[in-house]
Amino acid sequence: MVMRLIVATLMFVAAASSQPFSSNVICMKNRCVNPIFPALDVVTSNSNRTWSCVGGGKRGELDFCREAVDYDFAVPQNGTAEVQDGHALSRYFYHMHALGLEAWEVDAESDCQRAARNLACWTMFPRCAHGAKPGEVTAYLRPCQSSCENYVSACSVECCDESVQCVFDYAKKVETTTGGLEVVASFGYAPEAGPSSVCTGSAWSGAPRMYLGLLLLPSLRPSTMVAAVAVLAVTLQGCNPQMLDALGADQTHTVGNWRAAKDYLVESSVHVAGAESLLLNSCVQMNNPNLTTCSGHGICAPWNPKTSSSFFHCKCDTDWMGPECQQRRKSQTVAFVLSCTLGVLAADQMYLGLWWMAAGKLLALIVAATIVASCQRVPRSYLGRVELGTEGFAVLSVLSWYLVDCFRIGAAPVYSVDHRVAADLPHWLFMSAIVLGSLFLSGVVVALWSVSEIRARRLRCLQMIGDHHPKVSSYPDWSKLSASMAHPVYGTTSV
Repeated sequence: MVMRLIVATLMFVAAASSQPFSSNVICMKNRCVNPIFPALDVVTSNSNRTWSCVGGGKRGELDFCREAVDYDFAVPQNGTAEVQDGHALSRYFYHMHALGLEAWEVDAESDCQRAARNLACWTMFPRCAHGAKPGEVTAYLRPCQSSCENYVSACSVECCDESVQCVFDYAKKVETTTGGLEVVASFGYAPEAGPSSVCTGSAWSGAPRMYLGLLLLPSLRPSTMVAAVAVLAVTLQGCNPQMLDALGADQTHTVGNWRAAKDYLVESSVHVAGAESLLLNSCVQMNNPNLTTCSGHGICAPWNPKTSSSFFHCKCDTDWMGPECQQRRKSQTVAFVLSCTLGVLAADQMYLGLWWMAAGKLLALIVAATIVASCQRVPRSYLGRVELGTEGFAVLSVLSWYLVDCFRIGAAPVYSVDHRVAADLPHWLFMSAIVLGSLFLSGVVVALWSVSEIRARRLRCLQMIGDHHPKVSSYPDWSKLSASMAHPVYGTTSV
């Protein structure tokens, strides 16, 4: 089974397709992994197997897929529902890690995780053909197109080209063991909308509301219409190849962006000493003395401790992540220290790999500094009424962003560019830093307010002097005010 898995997953990157794809140069990829859909690597191989209908009476044997499989389902001949349930769990588990999500967080399952779970289960448990009775041979009914598109919508999958397709036929050449070439065909999901008797899965979870909003465009203001059309333009995948040719640009490619990415199933497989093939999930052979389970940075834990489930996967230590605990997480402590010390310079966002956020933070700092330098004055206080002014608002905006990031990163482990940071920040350290930081900022605010109030009083004093002495036609510069008011001499017109 493991060898069949590796061969099936390699099929998708072995050679290029002849279909050209265009690139969207103003697009940002999001969750564009290979395989792009959970359990996509077994759709073609499952279609070539013989399946036997078992009906809905075997749902009690399911653990991971019990909620998703609410119909009469089939299993491979000479196979069991428990084994298929384990295969669905493995595909879901590895796909979640590829997306950068926490597979073990089953109590707080998001819409994306739920859609991935359903798609994996519907791939492993096809619906029995119409009229098939338990024990009879049935055809493999692939998941419906609507089930696949529900996953794309829930997880916001974006590869910046047209390769994210639920219905496709993909033919390519692969190298055989004898050194020759063989054409291998693969295909996606059934071109049907569920629920249906000819495919497995549910209906569309919702209409594309953003595009239905186009019906409201005639009633909107022109500026709002332009903004809406601009947002829709950014969400489009790919560009017109003829338009690119007319502009003299070559932005086409023959291999889809997700197919060109590394196969996470192959990368997550481990090598067993003395074995010819790779092994997916080291916990399958946790008692093998020639194998270091979970890369030595975790333990094999049951997926559902409340049941007698025999499906074990790696549960990593605090500082490690990945299906085999082979990657080190970024530190929450380091991110928190950087946020509270150099957060104004976006050092925390750079450490987390969020370069767009870092660029926005630096841009806000540059704009605020430019505004303050151009105004050449400070906020003043008059009789308890605070007048911030433009430069005060700019400084307050940058300071608010800094404080929000400091609290957000320290309060709980946040997500970096790929995974969540390690929860290695002690709570007492976070609270101590917040208390001391609050006291320090309070002292700074009081000091600035005191300086502003003193300057305001001195200014009022000079105004009173000017009223009694009309020769006073101007007031001193702020830079000279403190020195001039150190020893005031009243009754004179010179300062």
